[in-house]
Amino acid sequence: MYTDDMHYLSDSRELILNDKSRVRSNELIHGAFSRLLLVQLISTIEFLLEEWGSKSENVNFEFMKSGHNLNKIQPLIDELEKSGREIDHDVVKDFIAGKILRNSIVHSNLGEDNKQFCIDRDLPETVTLLGEPHWSRFYNVYTQMTMYIWQSIKDFDEWPLRS
Repeated sequence: MYTDDMHYLSDSRELILNDKSRVRSNELIHGAFSRLLLVQLISTIEFLLEEWGSKSENVNFEFMKSGHNLNKIQPLIDELEKSGREIDHDVVKDFIAGKILRNSIVHSNLGEDNKQFCIDRDLPETVTLLGEPHWSRFYNVYTQMTMYIWQSIKDFDEWPLRS
């Protein structure tokens, strides 16, 4: 499943970074794995939100399917907070920033307002500048977002990753 992919990605990164016979620089490796992480992270969290929303009458993530990404921040926070859990708003903002950067990988266009949002979040305006600190930051986003979702699920028997 998607969560396994995240573990394999992290393990692969560590193996390559610790391989003494490689000729690539750590900087290039960190950048490449940060971009891969963004693609996988966003896909995983979107999948989990969609599955959760389809199985619960208490949450609605339809707003995630269309519209401007910057308009999704507060509705996403509101839906996650319905569970009564305390949500770190910066994690949600970083998730949306990651979604924006992922979209620039897939669609090659960041857009000026999205670029400024990323700059305001102390993130690079281009994915070619991603590096080790971004890997750590976005892996934390993955960990926190999945924790928020797991802790909010009311009916674990219906959970899609329980196979």
